Amino acid sequence: MLLLTAAAVAADIVFTFEGLKDQGQVMVALYQSEESYQARSKPLKQVKVPVRAGRAEAVFGGLAAGAYAAMIFHDVNGDGRMNFRMGLPAEPYAVSNNAKGFPVASWRAARFEVAAGETRQAIRLK
Repeated sequence: MLLLTAAAVAADIVFTFEGLKDQGQVMVALYQSEESYQARSKPLKQVKVPVRAGRAEAVFGGLAAGAYAAMIFHDVNGDGRMNFRMGLPAEPYAVSNNAKGFPVASWRAARFEVAAGETRQAIRLK
């Protein structure tokens, strides 16, 4: 019988961000289902990471292999929420895969597969 340890099947996701205003924090919500992603509710995990020297890195560790998607925004003013002006985002934002769409890219475009080990994405906030 084959026994797999948690470390053997654990996956990590690392998102990197560059070219940011050197203030505030980057907020990342990680989703594991199309339903929660489309509803923008109940993310699997959320992190907020400080911006230092125009850069930030968000790490999600110990995940199961499978499909994920992320929504990201740069909370420039540090108020803990995405700000809008006239119904449009007033702070930089993005989704995984640097997928495009309005107002947010579809699950299909943002979705990516994760296997054991590390999966990295360099995200450009717009």
